[in-house]
Order: sequence, then C-alpha cells, then structure tokens
Amino acid sequence: MTRRRSNPLKRPPWLLEPPEIWRAYRRLNDARVRGNPTRILTDIVMLVRFALGKDEVLQPLPSLIAGKFNLWLGREKNAGRDYSAEQLTWLTTIRDYLAQNGGLERKDLQDVPEFFDKGGLLKAQALFGPRLDEVLGDLSDALVA
Repeated sequence: MTRRRSNPLKRPPWLLEPPEIWRAYRRLNDARVRGNPTRILTDIVMLVRFALGKDEVLQPLPSLIAGKFNLWLGREKNAGRDYSAEQLTWLTTIRDYLAQNGGLERKDLQDVPEFFDKGGLLKAQALFGPRLDEVLGDLSDALVA
C-alpha cells in the first residue's frame, strides 16, 4: 500500500491554502479584505482576481453574490418581473449554487441534488417557462461575471 504524501505547499513555512493566503492579504491591507474564506474553490478564484487587480476588495464570493443578487432582484422588479415564492426559492438555490461553484449549466438543474430534489429541470421549466434560459444567463452574468 502506497502512502499518500501531503502537499509540501500546505506545510510550514508556506501554508499555502486559501485561508492562509487570505489572512496574509488581510495582514498586508486590512481595509481591502473582507470576510473569511470557507475553503471552497471560489475562494481561490477570488484570491486570483484580487492578486491580478481585477477586484479592488478581497471578499468571499458568497457575500459578494448576496449583494449582487439583491440588486438583480430589484432590477427585475423595476422591469415588471415579479417572482412567486416558489420561484424565489429556486432563484435563491441558484444563487447559492453559483456562490459555491462559480457557474451553472442547464444540465446542473437535473444532475445536482439541490435542484433534483426540488423537481429538477422539468420543475424549473414549469416555473420559469420559456424564460428559463434567459433567467439562468442573466442571473449568472449578474452574480458571477
């Protein structure tokens, strides 16, 4: 039986896991770093975006997306599109999935347990009708782009 070695970058003195890198940025410039990472893939994406100067502030994607989601809902309401409670539940699930994964494809509505347990793609189509693809695209663009 071969013994699996741990990644040397995760051991001292490097400690190069997203939480440690996040804390290092906080030590460098506390005013531009918000929240705490949760060890998800999107934390790495946010670290890279910040390091490349794409984002002015380093913050976990879920907290950034929460604010963008509320703005998106406001724009939808101003455009005359109100959502039922059941549609809002789906939209919130989509928001949370985007925050954890950084993207969403139509097939995810059938394959991912969070959506499948709610009725999957068929239920989403019944709820959003012909606007389903438009809603998914607009929401992804508004929250992740």
